[in-house]
Amino acid sequence: MKKILITIICLGCLLSSFAQEKEKFHDRKDSKFVFMTTIGAAGGAGKIIIPNRQIPNRLFAIQINQLLAYQFNPNFFMGVNLGIDFWQYTAFIPLTFNLSVNFTKTRISPHWYANMGYSFKWYMNQKPELTTKVIQGAKAGPVVETGLGVNIRVNEKVSLLILATYKMQHSSIKYSVQYPDEPDNSEYFTNEEKNKHYHFGGVKFGILY
Repeated sequence: MKKILITIICLGCLLSSFAQEKEKFHDRKDSKFVFMTTIGAAGGAGKIIIPNRQIPNRLFAIQINQLLAYQFNPNFFMGVNLGIDFWQYTAFIPLTFNLSVNFTKTRISPHWYANMGYSFKWYMNQKPELTTKVIQGAKAGPVVETGLGVNIRVNEKVSLLILATYKMQHSSIKYSVQYPDEPDNSEYFTNEEKNKHYHFGGVKFGILY
């Protein structure tokens, strides 16, 4: 009887140890580095107000981003996001900190993310736009972005994401003010600049791997 009891206790300890090792293995499997590539399109929202004028924000942006993140568990990962935003006459290179959340562990899960950081300038057209006679997005600045959508797991290693997004880019607008007894050169250069927040709403498609 004692031998049977000792054998049962030993088996119990062995199974307990095996279960703990298995749990650790799953924890290591869930905790890993992940990558996400996204492409999106966004349209401007609101108006840009400068002295004596209101310019509708009709900007259109194409966004491409690459994320390197650490996944702590299937529901949560954090990382660094590098991208490029193409506007009609200029482009930004945003470098942001990313926080992403899957709300469930199901194959199709609601997904939310937030990016915060700084957008560097890549290039800018030095001449004002023909119709508005302004230069939009004239300098680098802080950027904030958030999105809500779904994460669709294709398999254990790959997921597809479809997201509705909002983005705010702090920058400036350059424009011309015509002073008395001076010629109108607003088609060729600007003489004033004002800091502005540019607001965008759009969609993004991504692959997480």
